[in-house]
Amino acid sequence: LSIKFKYMEMINIESIKTQEQARQTAIEWQHKMANLSMSYVELAYWSDFFTQIGKKFGLVREFKENGIL
Repeated sequence: LSIKFKYMEMINIESIKTQEQARQTAIEWQHKMANLSMSYVELAYWSDFFTQIGKKFGLVREFKENGIL
């Protein structure tokens, strides 16, 4: 399955190595997407992506509080 996103390249979860890098990725994503519309497919992808890295680095609660999840 290959998905081409309109506004942001897909990010390999394995490339995120630290909690701070995960947090920074979420901040950058939020800034880029703040005023853009996404398809349901894109939204589902990013929701799953940030859920996975949130669990991996203990950031699920923080991501929810900041509107990432």
